[in-house]
Amino acid sequence: MTDERLDQELRAADPFRPEITARLQGAEQHLLEEIMSVPSLTVVKTSPARKRLLVPLAAAAAFLGVLALLLSFRPQPEPSRAPAERTPVAWQRFAEESPRLLIAQDGWKVVNVDGFGVRDRQGSLGFAKGGVSLNMAWFDAKYYPEYRDDRAGQSPPEPVTVAGWPGFTIRYADTDFATMLEPRDGVFAELRVQGAVDKAQYDELLLHVRRVDVPTWLAAMPPEIITPDEVQEAAARALADVPLPPGFDVRSLNGLGTNDAYQFNARVIGAVGCGWIEEWKRARKTGDDAAVTKAQEALKGSHHWAALKEMNPEGYPRMFWFYTDPVAAGREPGTYERALSC
Repeated sequence: MTDERLDQELRAADPFRPEITARLQGAEQHLLEEIMSVPSLTVVKTSPARKRLLVPLAAAAAFLGVLALLLSFRPQPEPSRAPAERTPVAWQRFAEESPRLLIAQDGWKVVNVDGFGVRDRQGSLGFAKGGVSLNMAWFDAKYYPEYRDDRAGQSPPEPVTVAGWPGFTIRYADTDFATMLEPRDGVFAELRVQGAVDKAQYDELLLHVRRVDVPTWLAAMPPEIITPDEVQEAAARALADVPLPPGFDVRSLNGLGTNDAYQFNARVIGAVGCGWIEEWKRARKTGDDAAVTKAQEALKGSHHWAALKEMNPEGYPRMFWFYTDPVAAGREPGTYERALSC
């Protein structure tokens, strides 16, 4: 697959391409290597670790995995569940370590969620109101210096305080602004807005951002959001027709945090894919022909897994099969670990 072909695949898989929402949101495991909250793939300013969007084939393929995992923009008008139904006591400490910022203004809805801080102290929320979208993403504070330097180079930074949290605002375009908040409690955050919003309207919007408690934060999530106490039930649904690799422990999925259904299923299926690839590599190395065949047959059958079929419109299956189909055919998969979140 050429870089040009991968570029086409990236754009096709991107739910935030300009002709749809003029918005790309989310974050992956390593801040310095992934794109966060950019208006389009052609003008994106990346972090210092990646100066080009598509470079060697392996890097491009890994980025395809990141884009395919990015949030599917599906506004949810249905009411959220009550806080009492959503607050798992065992996860209280993890929730308290995350920013938990919400927009306290009528009309704004949380429309997507990715990795609410459990395993790696990062995640993102996507909000929408009419034709305007706002992304809130947070990361481990250790990434702050390089990220700050990268963003501060976009435009002269303007000091600002959001929900009592100091930071600065930069301008990407006339209706594209971002505010980066300084590290607090081990994380830092960025807010990014796009749509028909000028600077005065953006500043007004920031006045309505509030930090809330855990029950309030969880109550604001769309009904289909999967919280930590729902992981096992949701995983059972996603894996109903999926053969599991040897040693795969479904309890390992308890560290996925709070995600929308698309993100959750992608992470679950990705973990299974990682397991089968590792089993295939082990079996080849030890000469276990039966295990090699079993792994290949399992991955070949992934084209029929219900969870992947459900995600097909957003593009994740194409990324998954980009790495697993070679294994199913008896070939090395290339560098798959980051793309599949192994």
